[in-house]
Amino acid sequence: MKKVHLRILLLVIVTIALMVIAKLIFGDTLTYHNLQGMLHDAGIWGVGIFLAVCMVSSLLHIPAFVLLCICFLIYSGWMGVLVGIAAAFVIFTTHFFFARLIGGNALANVKHPYLIKKLNSLDHQPVKSIMLLRLVFFMAPILNFTLGLSSIRFSDFIIGSLLGISIHFTVIFLLVNFSREMVMNWLG
Repeated sequence: MKKVHLRILLLVIVTIALMVIAKLIFGDTLTYHNLQGMLHDAGIWGVGIFLAVCMVSSLLHIPAFVLLCICFLIYSGWMGVLVGIAAAFVIFTTHFFFARLIGGNALANVKHPYLIKKLNSLDHQPVKSIMLLRLVFFMAPILNFTLGLSSIRFSDFIIGSLLGISIHFTVIFLLVNFSREMVMNWLG
């Protein structure tokens, strides 16, 4: 096998291993009520705990919109917006660095003509390309991993990602805040 194939295989194996380990360690303790109680009891350190939970949850492929909804239920108003932006940043940078650490720039050496053409557009206009990808795929882990395996710079990744998620982020924030009472009644 080629070195690139081995690195991608290693990425898949490590990801699955982390998912199994996290499930064994955390089990069913990551519920809304447990998380809310723990964060409120921790005071200001609760934000750090929430961001750590987002990091672990993102590696378990828990959808980012679920984590953002939980964030907006726990933290309301401007605090919710700030913690939500920090959570989004943690979620997509976790995937990006995890893929970059394990797989390196594996997609930079690809030989398939179709992929070369698509990756060239990513290299020539990275911020614009990432913004458009985020508008379609929001914070999908596969997009984060793929961008981590590409040759784009981290700064372009962050700028394009933060600009690209802004519409989805705003809609989720507004939906959660307008339906807060109904959701809280449903959660018990």
